[in-house]
Amino acid sequence: MAQTRLAKLVLQNFKSVPFASIDFSEMNFWVGRNGSGKSNIADAFAFLSEAMEQPLQSVINRRGGAHNVAHRRPIHAPNAGPNRIDKEVIPLGFAVEFSSLPFYQRDSDRVVRARYAVEISTSRRGFSVSKEQCFVQTQDGKIAWFERNSFGIRTNIEYLKGMPANFISEDSLMMQIFGGIIDFAFLKQAIISMAVYSIEPSTLREFQDHDPGTRLLPDGSNSASVLDRLSKASPAQFKRLLEIMASIIPDLEEVRSVAVGRKQSLRFYQGWYSKEFGRERLFFDAFNMSDGTLRSFGILLAIFQNPRPSLILIEEPETSIHPGATSALLELLRSVSADSQVVVTTHSPEVLDHAISEDVIRVVSWHRGSTRVDGIYGAAKEALRKDLCGAGELFRMRILDAPSIFDTEVIRAPLFEVLE
Repeated sequence: MAQTRLAKLVLQNFKSVPFASIDFSEMNFWVGRNGSGKSNIADAFAFLSEAMEQPLQSVINRRGGAHNVAHRRPIHAPNAGPNRIDKEVIPLGFAVEFSSLPFYQRDSDRVVRARYAVEISTSRRGFSVSKEQCFVQTQDGKIAWFERNSFGIRTNIEYLKGMPANFISEDSLMMQIFGGIIDFAFLKQAIISMAVYSIEPSTLREFQDHDPGTRLLPDGSNSASVLDRLSKASPAQFKRLLEIMASIIPDLEEVRSVAVGRKQSLRFYQGWYSKEFGRERLFFDAFNMSDGTLRSFGILLAIFQNPRPSLILIEEPETSIHPGATSALLELLRSVSADSQVVVTTHSPEVLDHAISEDVIRVVSWHRGSTRVDGIYGAAKEALRKDLCGAGELFRMRILDAPSIFDTEVIRAPLFEVLE
């Protein structure tokens, strides 16, 4: 069965990003200075994933409301217009395009292109979905699609035709409903399965509530449940996780999920050999472990969780982790990128040394009050292409993420396509 492959993300007026069109390979590296907007772009994945399952109002409220989610130019910026922020309507847009998706079991039914896009009109007064579009094309050339706007709903699926414009409320997504239809189900699931991780060691130290453990939360706060599920559902993957942890943490033998009253916690077991007593073993609860140990464990759990996300984005994996352990984690991420796409945001030259070509690097910069995303150009691209130096070395020389000296206009990819 074909693997899920994200080809492109298009953003319009999302947080600090007025516009961005980002292409993806199996392994991706985003580099940029503090405050450039890397986390805002990462949150676009989380926004879309949550919006497929949860009320759109809840997804937006979790981010401070529509006014805080949509991008706004400085009042005195060129073409910003009069200061009428309360009445200003900003079109917030997302589009994700996949070049491959699993579908049924026959090769002829393999999805070779699938796209979902939505535009949300936002203001201080609230929001409404102004347009939504989805299409899925299979190997044999068949296309299923729908489009929704203020005039109504169009689709080429016979039993869905004729739906009135008010079939769904203006604050809800049609994809939540149509995503239950087999033609669009795998696309919806691929979007849901995109996961963003910024592991917080403090949350791994705390006692945790029980949950099904089917998906690791972004900060790792349900790690005990996910580990428990992994140990039972995928013993081989659980064993592999422990083997890699043992290469990072001296004498580590095991990590368990243990019950503490109505809560649960993580417990780490370390062993050693003494001539007097033979094999010895101690255990340490999570609150005794270092930040680096817990972050390493959280990242490994994100990678090995069952089921594994279609796309794994890990923010700054080098934070508080020994360089040797970081290299081990990156090599693992590279090996799993054949099955799940990987995106890494970083400030580390050592991490960038793992970028094998200029095509997998995106430079995120702060330009005239907004976030901008570019590839690598000019001498830096030529140096990487000819293997004159590595990306990490360019970063150390402050060349890779240097602000552009050219005020070039960003080429805007369309949010929607023309559907017949």
